Amino acid sequence: MFIFCRAGPRHFDCCSAFAATFVMLRGRCFRLVEDLYQSDIYGTDNLLLYFNRLRGFLIRNTTGAQMIAHLGDSHVEVGLYPRLYLSVNNWNHLHFFQRKVSMVPEKNLCSTDPLNQGLHKGIVVHFKQPGCDWKVDRLMVCLPACERVENHWQMTSNVDERALAQNGFGFEASFNEMEYEYYLETHTTTPARFISELGSQCGLFVGGSLMTLIQLFFTVVMFSFGFIRKAYRTYIAVNY
Repeated sequence: MFIFCRAGPRHFDCCSAFAATFVMLRGRCFRLVEDLYQSDIYGTDNLLLYFNRLRGFLIRNTTGAQMIAHLGDSHVEVGLYPRLYLSVNNWNHLHFFQRKVSMVPEKNLCSTDPLNQGLHKGIVVHFKQPGCDWKVDRLMVCLPACERVENHWQMTSNVDERALAQNGFGFEASFNEMEYEYYLETHTTTPARFISELGSQCGLFVGGSLMTLIQLFFTVVMFSFGFIRKAYRTYIAVNY
């Protein structure tokens, strides 16, 4: 299956770097082990893989013109998507960039439920529950996790003129930079912060504070109440 594997200038054993696993609705595949990491920037520590053209299981005398590469994450399960189709005689460049997202769990746009953390907990565990009948089972609405890591990629392909291109599939993958983007969702203000900012703004421009405004408001209310009461007694009330 493998021709050679290399991480930057270092060659390594392909069979020890891949482990057998299963992809949903696809079958048996091979997954890269988790203890293989990129240690330098793009261009100096790229992952280079060359695969042989495999013979088909239905028609033995033919070889596949394409190979499917499924992109996984930190979870042990490998989903049907996302996936890439690698063509023979092409050199495929895959550039990754990682994004960490932290959302506020109050807007019903994300979920903190453990069932939404990965494919295994969201699908396998749910449908293995005892007494799960298709007639009474409810359809769950899956929301993204509030704390999650997203891997995005950009792929380019070009014709490979080297001798190995006639025998298999060339694949190159790496992260552009040894860093990730961090998106943090926060509240723009809170009631306590709003009162604090209002008081500071009043003290800066008006020469007063929030307590000064409250005291002025109560003074106006008490003056208005006294004035109305005096007018009522003078012009409306009837003395017996």
